[in-house]
Amino acid sequence: MKSIRKLMMVVLLLTMGATSAFAQISETLSNDGCTLTYSVSGARLVKKDKSHPFEHYYTCEISPGSTISVSAKCNDKITKNEYNVECKPYIQSYFKVTSGSKVLKDVSYTSAQMKKSISFSYKVPNDADDITLTIARPHCAPRCPYVKVTYKVVKRKSNTSTNSTKTKDSDHKGLVFQSTGKDKLYYKILSDNNSVEVTRRVQRIAEGEIEIPPYVTRNNKKYKVTRIGVGAFARLQRLTKVIVPETVTEIADSAFMLCPNLKSVYVKGGLKSFGAYVTAYSPKLEVFQIKKPGTIVSTGNYVYDKSSSRVLTGWGKSKVTITGDDVVITNGAFAGSNVSQVALKSCNIKQHAFLHCSNLRFIDIAGKYTINTHAFEYCHNLKEVRVKKSYYKKMSFVGTPAQIVYYKN
Repeated sequence: MKSIRKLMMVVLLLTMGATSAFAQISETLSNDGCTLTYSVSGARLVKKDKSHPFEHYYTCEISPGSTISVSAKCNDKITKNEYNVECKPYIQSYFKVTSGSKVLKDVSYTSAQMKKSISFSYKVPNDADDITLTIARPHCAPRCPYVKVTYKVVKRKSNTSTNSTKTKDSDHKGLVFQSTGKDKLYYKILSDNNSVEVTRRVQRIAEGEIEIPPYVTRNNKKYKVTRIGVGAFARLQRLTKVIVPETVTEIADSAFMLCPNLKSVYVKGGLKSFGAYVTAYSPKLEVFQIKKPGTIVSTGNYVYDKSSSRVLTGWGKSKVTITGDDVVITNGAFAGSNVSQVALKSCNIKQHAFLHCSNLRFIDIAGKYTINTHAFEYCHNLKEVRVKKSYYKKMSFVGTPAQIVYYKN
């Protein structure tokens, strides 16, 4: 999921039924040898956000009955960047269509599926409300070219006056707006129309220390902030500290991922849901504190779900000791961290649990273990996975010189 440094060619074609206005978007984004070429046509362009050089966002309108055709292809060969990390020729794309809370279509092409090319078409049904399309390279760079296009399905009525067809600036589910308060963050109205999530926006507004308010107001209506959305604070270069209000009960995937100067996150309340890769590749993180522990708790070096015995995300500069038996270290839990040594009891270490941990030297396991062969991928300084008893045959790991060794006593 990190470091994408290789030449890539992606061609994205969208053809749709005619709308009242037409926009053609065609450009190439490049960063560190990773290139994304795409074109979008057939929808009415409402807003474009190109303030970040490698990540572009577009908001469009589309009518029911229009056909969206998507094709993408990566022509790259496997190469290595300056960190000796392999850049694999895979692409990642998500296409999702919703009608209210119902998902009509959800197509995902991820790196795990080893896709070098994708192609599909979709006719927008009458009951569709929102469509999201994203496409990027999933491996190799902290800042890969990334495109996100969101469509609002406009259902026009005939035999109506010009005035009656004008869009009213009213609040509704899915609306994204910027706070007028001190925080200046962007929020998305959730399905209950009374709460919002902090949502990702390419403008790098958040820097230094930022405190998320428990409530925000729009059009004289007060909304409760209950969620930090997917990648809400991802890739913020100057973010150092985040204070999360007591009203927030959910932190989604990659919320604080790739924040190179983030040192602390303080959650004033309790959490009911916690995503994957939340603090991945934020190597300076020192504290992630949850003030009101429930099933999800924070310790000195990791966030833990007691209901499922799962380590959700971790950090540290030296030795991390994880207590408890039959603990699961989830995918990407310590990815990109500075941890140097980890001590465990019985455990199940999942794929990419310690991905790109360049300072990791030793893993000590006191009890039974299950380890995915990709658990320590790109941990080039990992020397040994030390265990007290041989429960399995000798293992070899991908992307690391480490091997399992046994204590003498």
